[in-house]
Amino acid sequence: MQKPELYFRLNKERAVQTHVCEVEDVDVMHELIQGVPAVWGWKGWIDGELSAPMRMIRDGTAMRELWLELGDFSGGYPFTVSMSDRIKDIVPDICALFIDKRNPGYVRFDKAGYLPRNKQVTFEAARRLAAHYVLRGYRGHLSFVSAGHKGNMSENPLSCDMRLEVWKNGPHPEVGIQPPRIRLQWRREYGGARDGIESLEAVCRKHGLKEYEFIGAGDYYRKFERQLELPFEQIREEPLVKLVEPAVLQAAE
Repeated sequence: MQKPELYFRLNKERAVQTHVCEVEDVDVMHELIQGVPAVWGWKGWIDGELSAPMRMIRDGTAMRELWLELGDFSGGYPFTVSMSDRIKDIVPDICALFIDKRNPGYVRFDKAGYLPRNKQVTFEAARRLAAHYVLRGYRGHLSFVSAGHKGNMSENPLSCDMRLEVWKNGPHPEVGIQPPRIRLQWRREYGGARDGIESLEAVCRKHGLKEYEFIGAGDYYRKFERQLELPFEQIREEPLVKLVEPAVLQAAE
Protein backbone atom coordinates (compact mmCIF):
# COMPACT_ATOMS: atom_id res chain seq x y z
CA MET A 1 0.00 0.00 0.00
CA GLN A 2 1.30 3.44 -0.90
CA LYS A 3 2.22 5.67 2.02
CA PRO A 4 -0.27 8.56 2.37
CA GLU A 5 2.36 11.23 1.79
CA LEU A 6 4.66 12.65 -0.88
CA TYR A 7 7.89 14.62 -0.51
CA PHE A 8 9.29 16.91 -3.21
CA ARG A 9 12.50 18.93 -3.18
CA LEU A 10 11.76 22.61 -3.70
CA ASN A 11 15.16 23.49 -5.17
CA LYS A 12 15.49 22.48 -8.80
CA GLU A 13 18.65 21.21 -10.48
CA ARG A 14 19.75 23.24 -13.49
CA ALA A 15 22.76 23.14 -15.78
CA VAL A 16 24.96 26.20 -15.26
CA GLN A 17 27.75 26.31 -17.85
CA THR A 18 29.83 23.17 -17.18
CA HIS A 19 28.17 21.90 -14.02
CA VAL A 20 24.80 21.23 -12.43
CA CYS A 21 23.72 23.13 -9.34
CA GLU A 22 20.60 23.63 -7.26
CA VAL A 23 18.72 26.86 -7.92
CA GLU A 24 16.00 28.34 -5.78
CA ASP A 25 12.86 28.90 -7.80
CA VAL A 26 10.65 31.45 -6.05
CA ASP A 27 8.04 31.22 -8.81
CA VAL A 28 7.45 27.57 -7.93
CA MET A 29 7.06 28.45 -4.24
CA HIS A 30 4.56 31.16 -5.15
CA GLU A 31 2.56 28.87 -7.42
CA LEU A 32 2.40 26.20 -4.73
CA ILE A 33 1.06 28.66 -2.17
CA GLN A 34 -1.51 29.97 -4.64
CA GLY A 35 -2.35 26.40 -5.63
CA VAL A 36 -3.57 25.27 -2.21
CA PRO A 37 -7.21 24.34 -2.89
CA ALA A 38 -9.61 27.08 -1.84
CA VAL A 39 -11.92 24.46 -0.35
CA TRP A 40 -9.34 23.96 2.41
CA GLY A 41 -10.24 27.46 3.55
CA TRP A 42 -13.49 26.27 5.08
CA LYS A 43 -12.38 25.62 8.66
CA GLY A 44 -8.80 25.28 7.45
CA TRP A 45 -5.87 27.45 8.51
CA ILE A 46 -2.23 28.42 7.98
CA ASP A 47 0.59 28.02 10.50
CA GLY A 48 4.21 29.00 10.13
CA GLU A 49 6.83 31.70 10.31
CA LEU A 50 8.74 33.63 7.66
CA SER A 51 11.83 35.77 8.24
CA ALA A 52 13.04 38.73 6.20
CA PRO A 53 16.12 38.26 3.98
CA MET A 54 19.39 39.70 5.27
CA ARG A 55 19.57 42.21 2.41
CA MET A 56 16.38 43.87 3.73
CA ILE A 57 17.73 43.92 7.28
CA ARG A 58 21.03 45.44 6.12
CA ASP A 59 19.49 48.17 4.00
CA GLY A 60 16.97 49.07 6.69
CA THR A 61 13.82 48.22 4.74
CA ALA A 62 12.96 45.55 7.34
CA MET A 63 13.28 45.68 11.13
CA ARG A 64 14.64 42.48 12.65
CA GLU A 65 12.90 43.09 15.98
CA LEU A 66 9.46 43.87 14.53
CA TRP A 67 6.97 40.99 14.27
CA LEU A 68 3.69 40.83 12.39
CA GLU A 69 1.46 38.07 13.73
CA LEU A 70 -1.77 36.91 12.13
CA GLY A 71 -4.18 34.33 13.39
CA ASP A 72 -6.53 33.07 16.02
CA PHE A 73 -5.22 34.66 19.21
CA SER A 74 -6.81 34.29 22.62
CA GLY A 75 -7.62 38.01 22.72
CA GLY A 76 -9.65 37.69 19.55
CA TYR A 77 -7.55 40.13 17.53
CA PRO A 78 -7.08 39.30 13.82
CA PHE A 79 -3.46 40.46 13.87
CA THR A 80 -0.93 41.98 16.24
CA VAL A 81 2.30 43.90 15.87
CA SER A 82 4.89 43.07 18.48
CA MET A 83 8.57 43.19 19.25
CA SER A 84 10.71 40.08 19.55
CA ASP A 85 10.91 38.22 22.85
CA ARG A 86 14.40 39.62 23.48
CA ILE A 87 13.06 43.17 23.82
CA LYS A 88 9.39 42.55 24.59
CA ASP A 89 9.30 45.41 27.11
CA ILE A 90 9.68 47.95 24.25
CA VAL A 91 6.51 49.32 22.67
CA PRO A 92 6.17 48.10 19.04
CA ASP A 93 6.80 50.79 16.45
CA ILE A 94 3.50 50.50 14.59
CA CYS A 95 4.21 53.68 12.62
CA ALA A 96 7.33 52.05 11.17
CA LEU A 97 5.11 49.34 9.67
CA PHE A 98 2.13 51.37 8.49
CA ILE A 99 3.53 54.85 7.78
CA ASP A 100 7.27 54.50 7.16
CA LYS A 101 6.60 51.37 5.09
CA ARG A 102 9.22 49.35 6.94
CA ASN A 103 8.80 45.59 6.67
CA PRO A 104 8.59 43.24 9.64
CA GLY A 105 11.60 41.10 10.43
CA TYR A 106 9.27 38.14 10.94
CA VAL A 107 5.74 37.22 9.90
CA ARG A 108 4.04 34.57 12.01
CA PHE A 109 0.86 32.66 11.12
CA ASP A 110 -1.00 31.04 14.01
CA LYS A 111 -4.18 29.25 12.90
CA ALA A 112 -4.61 32.12 10.44
CA GLY A 113 -7.86 31.84 8.50
CA TYR A 114 -9.65 29.53 10.92
CA LEU A 115 -13.12 30.93 10.21
CA PRO A 116 -15.19 29.61 13.13
CA ARG A 117 -13.07 31.63 15.55
CA ASN A 118 -11.88 34.62 13.52
CA LYS A 119 -13.59 36.06 10.46
CA GLN A 120 -11.33 39.10 10.06
CA VAL A 121 -8.28 37.27 8.68
CA THR A 122 -9.64 34.77 6.19
CA PHE A 123 -7.78 31.79 4.79
CA GLU A 124 -7.49 33.54 1.43
CA ALA A 125 -6.18 36.77 2.99
CA ALA A 126 -3.56 34.86 4.99
CA ARG A 127 -2.53 32.95 1.87
CA ARG A 128 -2.13 36.18 -0.12
CA LEU A 129 0.05 37.64 2.62
CA ALA A 130 2.20 34.51 2.72
CA ALA A 131 2.64 34.61 -1.07
CA HIS A 132 3.52 38.33 -0.95
CA TYR A 133 6.30 37.90 1.60
CA VAL A 134 7.72 34.81 -0.11
CA LEU A 135 8.00 36.80 -3.35
CA ARG A 136 9.87 39.50 -1.44
CA GLY A 137 12.46 36.96 -0.31
CA TYR A 138 11.12 35.92 3.10
CA ARG A 139 11.90 32.32 3.98
CA GLY A 140 10.91 29.85 6.65
CA HIS A 141 8.08 27.34 6.87
CA LEU A 142 4.37 27.34 6.10
CA SER A 143 1.77 24.69 6.85
CA PHE A 144 -1.61 24.67 5.11
CA VAL A 145 -4.12 22.45 6.88
CA SER A 146 -7.65 21.39 5.94
CA ALA A 147 -10.53 21.20 8.40
CA GLY A 148 -10.03 19.11 11.50
CA HIS A 149 -11.86 15.77 11.63
CA LYS A 150 -15.05 16.11 13.69
CA GLY A 151 -13.84 19.42 15.06
CA ASN A 152 -10.53 18.05 16.35
CA MET A 153 -7.86 20.44 15.06
CA SER A 154 -5.08 17.84 15.46
CA GLU A 155 -6.80 15.34 13.15
CA ASN A 156 -6.38 16.79 9.68
CA PRO A 157 -7.52 14.98 6.53
CA LEU A 158 -5.19 16.98 4.23
CA SER A 159 -2.09 19.09 4.74
CA CYS A 160 0.69 20.76 2.80
CA ASP A 161 3.85 21.54 4.76
CA MET A 162 6.43 23.78 3.03
CA ARG A 163 10.01 24.26 4.19
CA LEU A 164 11.35 27.09 2.08
CA GLU A 165 15.00 26.89 3.16
CA VAL A 166 17.51 24.31 4.38
CA TRP A 167 16.41 23.25 7.84
CA LYS A 168 17.32 20.82 10.60
CA ASN A 169 15.55 18.49 13.03
CA GLY A 170 12.00 19.55 12.33
CA PRO A 171 8.80 17.56 12.80
CA HIS A 172 9.20 13.84 13.49
CA PRO A 173 10.26 11.65 11.75
CA GLU A 174 12.61 13.87 9.69
CA VAL A 175 16.00 14.07 11.39
CA GLY A 176 19.19 15.94 10.58
CA ILE A 177 19.76 18.52 7.85
CA GLN A 178 16.96 18.47 5.31
CA PRO A 179 16.54 20.30 1.98
CA PRO A 180 13.83 22.83 1.14
CA ARG A 181 10.83 20.66 0.45
CA ILE A 182 7.08 20.30 0.22
CA ARG A 183 5.29 17.48 2.05
CA LEU A 184 1.80 16.50 0.92
CA GLN A 185 -0.28 14.30 3.22
CA TRP A 186 -3.70 12.72 3.05
CA ARG A 187 -4.76 10.89 6.20
CA ARG A 188 -7.35 8.26 5.37
CA GLU A 189 -8.29 7.67 8.99
CA TYR A 190 -9.66 11.22 9.12
CA GLY A 191 -11.37 11.19 5.74
CA GLY A 192 -8.46 12.39 3.58
CA ALA A 193 -7.98 11.07 0.04
CA ARG A 194 -5.21 11.26 -2.58
CA ASP A 195 -7.31 13.40 -4.91
CA GLY A 196 -7.34 16.15 -2.28
CA ILE A 197 -3.67 16.95 -2.93
CA GLU A 198 -3.53 16.17 -6.65
CA SER A 199 -3.55 19.83 -7.75
CA LEU A 200 -0.43 20.52 -5.64
CA GLU A 201 1.23 17.31 -6.82
CA ALA A 202 0.56 18.43 -10.39
CA VAL A 203 2.39 21.72 -9.77
CA CYS A 204 5.41 19.83 -8.40
CA ARG A 205 5.56 17.47 -11.35
CA LYS A 206 4.96 20.24 -13.91
CA HIS A 207 8.05 22.05 -12.67
CA GLY A 208 10.15 18.90 -12.49
CA LEU A 209 10.57 18.85 -8.71
CA LYS A 210 12.19 15.59 -7.63
CA GLU A 211 10.35 13.24 -5.35
CA TYR A 212 12.47 11.79 -2.57
CA GLU A 213 12.46 9.88 0.72
CA PHE A 214 13.43 11.91 3.76
CA ILE A 215 16.22 10.93 6.13
CA GLY A 216 14.83 9.33 9.27
CA ALA A 217 16.41 8.82 12.67
CA GLY A 218 17.71 5.30 11.91
CA ASP A 219 19.59 6.31 8.75
CA TYR A 220 20.79 9.55 10.28
CA TYR A 221 22.45 7.97 13.30
CA ARG A 222 23.78 4.97 11.37
CA LYS A 223 25.67 7.42 9.16
CA PHE A 224 27.65 8.68 12.15
CA GLU A 225 28.22 5.14 13.42
CA ARG A 226 29.80 4.26 10.06
CA GLN A 227 31.97 7.37 10.14
CA LEU A 228 33.38 6.43 13.54
CA GLU A 229 34.56 3.14 12.06
CA LEU A 230 36.40 4.76 9.11
CA PRO A 231 39.80 6.44 8.98
CA PHE A 232 39.39 10.22 9.02
CA GLU A 233 40.61 10.68 5.44
CA GLN A 234 37.88 8.34 4.14
CA ILE A 235 34.98 10.18 5.71
CA ARG A 236 32.88 11.94 3.12
CA GLU A 237 29.58 13.73 3.32
CA GLU A 238 26.79 11.44 2.19
CA PRO A 239 23.59 12.63 0.52
CA LEU A 240 21.07 13.77 3.10
CA VAL A 241 18.08 12.71 1.01
CA LYS A 242 17.31 9.63 -1.01
CA LEU A 243 15.98 10.51 -4.44
CA VAL A 244 13.30 8.17 -5.70
CA GLU A 245 14.37 6.57 -8.96
CA PRO A 246 11.92 6.92 -11.90
CA ALA A 247 11.66 3.12 -12.20
CA VAL A 248 10.58 2.89 -8.57
CA LEU A 249 7.98 5.59 -9.12
CA GLN A 250 6.56 3.82 -12.15
CA ALA A 251 6.35 0.56 -10.24
CA ALA A 252 4.52 2.30 -7.39
CA GLU A 253 2.00 3.75 -9.80
